[in-house]
Amino acid sequence: MRASVTAGGVWATEERLFRIERTIDDALADTLDKYNQALGQDETCVQAAAALADLGCSWKPSDTATAKTSSFTVASSSGTTAAATPSCWPATASSLAAKAAGRAVNDVSFRVRALVEVGKRIIDGETKDVEDAVDGGRVLRAVLPMGSYLCEVTPGPSLPERAKTTLHLTLGRKAALSLDVHLPLAQALLGGAHACTHGFAHIPAGPFVMGGDEQAQNAAPRHEVTLPDFYIARAPVTCVEYLAFLNDLGSVDLDKAKQHVPRTKPEGGALWEPGRDGRYALPSHDADGNPVVPTAPVMGVSHHDAVAYCRWASQKDAVAYRLPTEEEWEKAARGTDGRFFPWGNGFDSTFCKMATSRPGRPQPEPVMSYPIDVSVYGMHDAAGGIREWCDSFYDATKETRTLRGGAWYFNPSFCRVAFRHGYLPHIVFTNFGFRLAKSA
Repeated sequence: MRASVTAGGVWATEERLFRIERTIDDALADTLDKYNQALGQDETCVQAAAALADLGCSWKPSDTATAKTSSFTVASSSGTTAAATPSCWPATASSLAAKAAGRAVNDVSFRVRALVEVGKRIIDGETKDVEDAVDGGRVLRAVLPMGSYLCEVTPGPSLPERAKTTLHLTLGRKAALSLDVHLPLAQALLGGAHACTHGFAHIPAGPFVMGGDEQAQNAAPRHEVTLPDFYIARAPVTCVEYLAFLNDLGSVDLDKAKQHVPRTKPEGGALWEPGRDGRYALPSHDADGNPVVPTAPVMGVSHHDAVAYCRWASQKDAVAYRLPTEEEWEKAARGTDGRFFPWGNGFDSTFCKMATSRPGRPQPEPVMSYPIDVSVYGMHDAAGGIREWCDSFYDATKETRTLRGGAWYFNPSFCRVAFRHGYLPHIVFTNFGFRLAKSA
């Protein structure tokens, strides 16, 4: 008799396994704590030393407070700060110490949330708030098992020009992590008058896991990449935003505007046409017969077109916009823990805009229509929507440019955030678009 196993049963079993593993980690951390306390009282306690050795750990008199755990320190301020150097840890538990430094240190708060996998998504779990104050500032101390966490750093009333930021932390075995946290200017998160009307997400500096997904086509090998702070648009550039770009160019030089019009082939096949007054208007339908939605991602644009838009928007808003690098794009979409999708490790077609998201024939939809398709940092539409040009070369000869992200008529394998592909920068398709980024 063949057993029948449902997808729900598999997920439920995995959830129980995860809870068991967390319980084991907590018990191990507590055990190590007790052994270290014993050795702190009596360095000659053979039983405690032997037990630590059996667990692959060791104890040093100078490390009494941290021998059982990792040490993770976060320093935050309105400018550059120096974080304390973390110690190494021999066990699965880690110690988080988040410290506010710099000016107005009494007016910065921290909150840590454990991330747990439930069903096909990674969601918020237990919350740990600030527990004590040290050196006149706010300090968060917590003993944490290995895992993934969100640390929210929030400015108080004395820092009205600063905005909250979120750190995505992945704490593992025998690792050390030290970060400087910059509270972003609230103004920097806003979109400009001419571009990025949905605003920007702040991606704090630090390492993340890139690549390593065997089911994602052309994924990079698994490796760690460390990036500085940057901002990335919460949503791709929309049709109506791109329309403003074309009409502004056309008001000066209509031929130049025609060079950047959305199209079906590099030379010709224009999807949008100017009227008698020389101004462009959105067509009623696209090349596939789908209704053109003003707030859907613009498509049918080349890498050259995307760069031209960045230059135009930068001049109009007096902000240095650019395309994200593919490393920036992947960190913003994936977070730090190597998950397969922005929301976690499981897939459901209703989570993002792809081929089978809704009944009937696939067609583009407004950006941010799928609230589950959002990363821990607040970047939307990475798994579905439109493929996005990045400011990175795809090949060693530097002839092709990288595209990242899924698209509105793609299958699930292309919705995985490690998926990457490359094309010559003048090529266009009806699933090529882009989003903006800017340096911090």
